[in-house]
Amino acid sequence: MNNFSKNFMLKKLYLFILFGVVVLGAQNYAWPTSASKALSSSFCEYRPGHYHSAIDIKTWNREGYPVYAVSDGRIFKIHISPFGYGKVLYLKLDDGRFAVYAHLQHFPKAIENEIRKKQIRNKRYSITWRPEKWRVKRGQIVAYSGQTGIGVPHLHFELRDPQGHPLNPLHYYPPVADHKAPRLLALRLMPQKAGSKVNRSFLPQEVGLVPLSGDTLRPDRALSAAGLIGLAIRGYDQSDKVHNKYGFYSTTLWVNGKKLFHIQYDTLDFDLTGQVDLEIDYPFYKSSKKRFHKLFVEPFNQLPFYERSLGNGLFRAGPKALPFLIKVNDFYGNATFVKGRIEPESGPKLIPEMVRQTSDGLYLELSLPNGLSALSFRQQTGHGWQPVERFEIVRQIFREKTQSMLFKLQPDSEALQIACRVELKNSDTLSTMVPLMDVLQKSKPQLALIPQGSYMVLKVQPLSFLPALKIVAIRGHLKENLAWLRTGPALEAILPTSLFEGSLPLQIRLSSNRRVLADSVLNFHVLKPGQVNSWQFVDEQALLESDSSSVYDTLLFSASQSSLNSLKIAAPVFSKPLRLWGIHKKFRHFLHLHLVADSVSARPKQVGLCRLSGNGKLSWTSARYDSIENSYSGSIVSFGTYILAADSTAPEVDIQSPLSAKLYSRMPEIKFRTIDSLAGIGSETNIKVTVDGRFVVPEWDPERNLVKAKPHWKLSPGKHHLRVLVTDAAGNTTERLRVFRIAGNQQ
Repeated sequence: MNNFSKNFMLKKLYLFILFGVVVLGAQNYAWPTSASKALSSSFCEYRPGHYHSAIDIKTWNREGYPVYAVSDGRIFKIHISPFGYGKVLYLKLDDGRFAVYAHLQHFPKAIENEIRKKQIRNKRYSITWRPEKWRVKRGQIVAYSGQTGIGVPHLHFELRDPQGHPLNPLHYYPPVADHKAPRLLALRLMPQKAGSKVNRSFLPQEVGLVPLSGDTLRPDRALSAAGLIGLAIRGYDQSDKVHNKYGFYSTTLWVNGKKLFHIQYDTLDFDLTGQVDLEIDYPFYKSSKKRFHKLFVEPFNQLPFYERSLGNGLFRAGPKALPFLIKVNDFYGNATFVKGRIEPESGPKLIPEMVRQTSDGLYLELSLPNGLSALSFRQQTGHGWQPVERFEIVRQIFREKTQSMLFKLQPDSEALQIACRVELKNSDTLSTMVPLMDVLQKSKPQLALIPQGSYMVLKVQPLSFLPALKIVAIRGHLKENLAWLRTGPALEAILPTSLFEGSLPLQIRLSSNRRVLADSVLNFHVLKPGQVNSWQFVDEQALLESDSSSVYDTLLFSASQSSLNSLKIAAPVFSKPLRLWGIHKKFRHFLHLHLVADSVSARPKQVGLCRLSGNGKLSWTSARYDSIENSYSGSIVSFGTYILAADSTAPEVDIQSPLSAKLYSRMPEIKFRTIDSLAGIGSETNIKVTVDGRFVVPEWDPERNLVKAKPHWKLSPGKHHLRVLVTDAAGNTTERLRVFRIAGNQQ
């Protein structure tokens, strides 16, 4: 066992023991605020890129409610920042645990005075302060609720164990009013291997849920599958008298009477919180905004919530129907169930291999299963469906499991379609429909690629009929016929990773009756975990690099250069867009992208590596400049379209207070709004405020683009000079000056 595996097993053992301590050693703490006992968010809810490590307590969109010490202890740390938690207080309780209060408005006066001294001494708003001895008693006011950092007014409250791992705080409090069971919206069936199928498709399928009885739901349609399959569930929980939507507490899956999967949110490891996007169907969430929680575990998922002794939660749909049951609980035991069954995919299908109309009849060749007991044809005319009375078997070839039969039919002259019905000795009935009109002359099939990570699904659409269809993969001198699957009006075929490995491009050819219908060349690249890779694109104008820890699993992607003609981009642009296209799976770490500039008329610091959205909007990140290669490089965390663009526009600064030349009886609060359209302000150190040349602590709220400040000294009567200097991440600076007066009778 390697060191990684040993550490992982030890961490799992520790969390298992910890959960036992949580349940057995639970004690009641004081409720942390007088604002309410209602929650706006639950423990371990999904957040982009991390889990919510707390409960959020509603403050009814107001600030300033008292926040209490939940038990005796001491102030361990106070951290203040414009971002994230904003103003946050850490208490170390006498029992060894930690209580964490975030997004605070302010602290009691004695604490505020100490904070202000440190901010003035450091000449910055952000500080971290660890008092050596500052005792607090249970129920003592230690802060006031606010909305600093991220989010609307609320109190973010955590409990952590002595090692700093967040615990579910609800274990330590009496029940809140909650008699509502989780609401489940949909089920998703997800093929896990190339060739696995759900409802006659290689692609994942979403199905709705409808009432069955009481607290139990069922799928709204029949389900069938073949191969290795995983399930995922979508929904939310609620409590009494509030409309907020919460995450689930636990979910369990049984298949064929056997418990296969269980997840429960009792504790969290901050080192693993970035794997939150492995627990959900992240690609589907990115494309649809629908969040499905997987009821299975990938091998690279190390999250601590699973009952791993059950296995990975995947199951193989085989020749027999599989009943399944899903149970979703909230923390207080309210439960909703989903009950259903997955039928095996139906047996062999009738496959037309050739259709040819001649002067003496219609020749139709079908691939049929062995064991026929009856076969008939019908024709559709203006008088409805009628039997085809005259047909004969011209040729019959037996294979191991199938047979090929060539029929000659004499349909009526006005027949538009032929239907074939076959009955087998095992009571199965097969049918197919063959249009006589040559639709291929009227429309050319379109090839669509749908990435699934380690393989591609090729979808052929629109399509009503393709006789004798062949899909061939060609690479160099190697040719491979691909198996295809009819899914309604379209066809699907699997393109495995092996087809894309190597330096030669892959050619996909679609043909019918020796006629080429579509011919496409696919240039895809294979990004594998545990490997160092690099690729050059578009005449060496772009370089993409990965390291051994960039991805969790194998990913296929393509790279192409597009035009700027249809895009309206306000910023100066110095390269053509590079499109990196693939499934929206979560990267483990970064990829490194280098783009060569066409020509640059801006300072290197002003040029950023920008992600381009469809409407021409840019997301700017700083880039490193290489003067020898005339290139810029940066780290990217997802596939997308990237371009070099410059931010040469200074930030906007609008001072709202004090007003110019106004006389005040006392010093007003300095207040101004600032925003930058592309690079962003980036850091609080880019905001400088002085009054009469002396530093004033600026309190910046990036979410509201608002800065507040007030001199820490008493201003004398007379004229005073305010100077505001704001610099964006690209180095562009805006300066604003105000002259105001303080009256002589100020208090």
